[in-house]
Amino acid sequence: MLSEAAHWRDLIVLTGRVGHAVDKAMLRRHGICLSGFFALSALKETEGQVLRVQELSEAVGLTQSTVSRLLNRLEDSGLVRRRIGDHDRRATYAGLTEAGLAAVDEATGTFEKEVGAALAAVRPVH
Repeated sequence: MLSEAAHWRDLIVLTGRVGHAVDKAMLRRHGICLSGFFALSALKETEGQVLRVQELSEAVGLTQSTVSRLLNRLEDSGLVRRRIGDHDRRATYAGLTEAGLAAVDEATGTFEKEVGAALAAVRPVH
């Protein structure tokens, strides 16, 4: 019987394998990395399709620094727009553009298909 730590390790390895395979497919087909897709999806799912950068980093499980660099790439691609908060000038918000909405809608089918294929292709470590 595996310990909790061994199960956790197996889960991390499986997640890494699936994530890598899906990331490659998303980049190849849509020019969006997996983290970018997660960020666009999180924005799409919120009211007004806007989040504080801090909230976005929590939603996608990345540091604020990593999300900031990710947003630079997404903004350069025209998929998101950043702005300073109206009431709190220290807060930065990221919002989905029309192009970003179209991109996440187009990439969602690929994401779902590739996750299924990647999960079917990997075998548990134990």
